[in-house]
Formats: sequence, C-alpha cells, structure tokens
Amino acid sequence: MLETSQRVAEQPKVEQALRAGELSARKAELVASAVEVVPDAADGLLELAETAPLAKVKEEGLRAKASVGRDETHVGRAPTVAQKAALWWRSPTCDVLGCPRTQRLEIDHDTGWATTHTTRVDDANCLCDHHHDLKTYFSWAMVEGSGPREMVPPDDPRHPKNKPN
Repeated sequence: MLETSQRVAEQPKVEQALRAGELSARKAELVASAVEVVPDAADGLLELAETAPLAKVKEEGLRAKASVGRDETHVGRAPTVAQKAALWWRSPTCDVLGCPRTQRLEIDHDTGWATTHTTRVDDANCLCDHHHDLKTYFSWAMVEGSGPREMVPPDDPRHPKNKPN
C-alpha cells in the first residue's frame, strides 16, 4: 500500500486517485494542499492533475488558494495568509510600473490602515523596499487604479492629494 501524507489522507477523492495510480504522490500532495483551503476545487484539480504537467497543477492549486483571500476584509493591520497569497499571486513583482524587483517586497495599504482599520487585497500593493520608502518617508503615492501603475512625487498633479474635490 502506498504511504500517504496526512494531508492526502484527509482528502478521500485525492487519496483514491493516488491509490488508483491516476496521480503521482507529488501531484496528490499539491492537489490536497489546495483542496484543504478550497474544498470546492477538488474535482477540477483532480481532472487537471490526471493529464497536466506538475507545474500546471502547482500553478492552478496556488491560484485556487489565492482566490480565497481576494475578497476578504481583515480588521488587523497585517494581511492574513490568504490575503498574502492573493497579493503575491496578483503581484509577483513591485507594483510600480516598470520596477522589476521580486525580492524584499512589502505589502502596503493604499489607504492608510490608520484611516480604515481594515486590510483588503484591493486596497493593498506589493512595493519593493525602495518604493515603499519613497511612499513612507517622502510622501510619494501610487496613481489611482489597481495593479502595476506609476508612483508620483507629492507635487505631481496625478498625486491623490492633488485631486480636485
């Protein structure tokens, strides 16, 4: 009998597919990991895992997990694990247009947490340490919108504080 991880053993459909030889142990582990967070993803991921390469199964499992935090509102300052997954999936690089940095990214609130007292994915950016410092210490800001966009100095007409009322 195949040795299975606890995670796979707790997902009957995944364990059954593994024992039937329809999945490799690594694919079964990836599917079980996603299904643990998003139970509704089981059938789709199992079907995909039967024919798709391991990288595709991993990608879709991560996408399923990231979808959980996307619409979540959290009253703490730091994002939840699900929100972090959603942000890292949406923004693998710094959110400043043209910045290719993938290391030392900081999750930053668009609207200051002190104002809203909530953390939401749609009100957060992944900024590299350089751009985060420009925002924090020199009052630079992201232009309105979501996803990759320009960061402008405080005297730029597109700066959110310079919007006409």
